[in-house]
Amino acid sequence: MSGAYSRCTAARDPDWKKVNGFRTDAGRQNPPPLFILPPRRGWRLSSGAFLLAARASIPHGSTVIGGYIAAIAHALEARGVDAKAALHRADIPGMPTNDPLARVPLASVHRLLEAAVESTGDAYFGLFAATFVHPASFHALGFALLASGSLRDYCTRLSRYFRFLTGTTRPELRELPRLARLEFVRAHETPALSDDIVGLFLIRTIRELSDGRVQPTMIELHRPTPPDGGTRHREAFGCPMRFGASLTAFVFDRSALDLPFSSASRELAEQHDRIVVSYLAKLDRNDVHARVSAALLTDLPSGAVSKERIAERLAMSPRTLQAKLAARGTTFLDVVNETREALACGYLRGSVTSITEIAFMLGFSDTSNFCRAFRRWTGQTPSAYRTHSASTPTSHGVVRKAEFPERSRR
Repeated sequence: MSGAYSRCTAARDPDWKKVNGFRTDAGRQNPPPLFILPPRRGWRLSSGAFLLAARASIPHGSTVIGGYIAAIAHALEARGVDAKAALHRADIPGMPTNDPLARVPLASVHRLLEAAVESTGDAYFGLFAATFVHPASFHALGFALLASGSLRDYCTRLSRYFRFLTGTTRPELRELPRLARLEFVRAHETPALSDDIVGLFLIRTIRELSDGRVQPTMIELHRPTPPDGGTRHREAFGCPMRFGASLTAFVFDRSALDLPFSSASRELAEQHDRIVVSYLAKLDRNDVHARVSAALLTDLPSGAVSKERIAERLAMSPRTLQAKLAARGTTFLDVVNETREALACGYLRGSVTSITEIAFMLGFSDTSNFCRAFRRWTGQTPSAYRTHSASTPTSHGVVRKAEFPERSRR
């Protein structure tokens, strides 16, 4: 059983042992089913969890970042509930820190939210708890979202790095002729209240960043219809809503995608993106692509990039590294090119750094080699790309391709 999973799973089972304060399975090869508390007297399970089966993508997919749980605990305290006792009942050993590596098992999140509704007697506790979630609750990703340039930038970043928060859901931005849909495809069973808490936080943040110019036209929630038919939810979200949808989705006018956000800062966003990538490499210990990309971020400026050097940093032989990358359908050279492309596009869009300096920052021996490579990647010269990007708020096609190499083999 992998160490990543052993840190991240908890259940009521006599065969489980203690690891980092959580009970974990020492013998089974496959993750056990999530444990859900049986209904208690006077307690309606309808406010618990609901399942939409989908493919899990990462080892820590059944965990949630600790900062989110801390926000729920603070909301409980504000309602006069003993948060420590609630955490204990959910098998969470104390108040979680904001360390992204301090993960909380999804099964414990289920129990905590069930306990929250039971102890407060409030079926709408999620709407209240959303006010205690702040960008800092999501560590570097929260600050990267604050620095996003537009709704498109915000949604693209959320989609790319949401697994930093949890692997239970995979956001995807779909563009239709007149509408844009940010859809949340579920990979694990998630509590209904999570729709309320995370959804309301994201919508409020989008409104604030756009100074109210970007408004959802419809919110579709996978969770069942609340007892009041959705009146309080419509008031909180400020738009029409539909419940019991096949998946949770935020719907906007497509024309709103590229309206610039007032607090946009590409430099700050990209700095926090790098922090997220570095933590993902630690979380995704079995994801060799993520680990190589994180190592390249450090080594590229030195110009001393080689398969042998990166393999040594990852504590494996060059042959093993190549075999692991081949299993992912890629090569070391592909990962180098994809990482260079994503960084180059970011530098050209977000700074006045000279093309010569960018070439050396990416480890090229001279500007001509960089220009030839960039034209091969994008079909444009670096100067043309910079000029075009300056006339549009965001342009993420190339970066999206680089971040998801399995969808884009050259």
